[in-house]
Amino acid sequence: MTLLYESYSLRVTKKRFATPTILLSTIGRIINGTWESLEGQTVPVGTVARISGTLYTSTYAMVPGGKPVKLYAMLPGSAEWTLLATLTTDTYSSFRYLYTLPSAGSYRFYYEFEGDSDYEGCSS
Repeated sequence: MTLLYESYSLRVTKKRFATPTILLSTIGRIINGTWESLEGQTVPVGTVARISGTLYTSTYAMVPGGKPVKLYAMLPGSAEWTLLATLTTDTYSSFRYLYTLPSAGSYRFYYEFEGDSDYEGCSS
């Protein structure tokens, strides 16, 4: 199974100060205590992928935690995006999700931040 990970930047506009933010993201796994990127890799069915990201301002300052980020996947054989989870950023503006790759094929992921009283919503 090939895991094709498309890394997207999520741009958000802050309503109060019009400061754009960026979502930086990675996908990988930890083997024997070592991080291994899964982007563009072929891995066995059942591999547990760790999908993670962080919200930053355009000057790389952290966005306050507690922001909901929706994680979607386009699963093998599908042309539709499936909601995997709604994640909440932690105090460091980061989120993590463990996903067991259930079948052979290519996977695509993207994120969506719907916005709140301080930030405009957007999707990758």
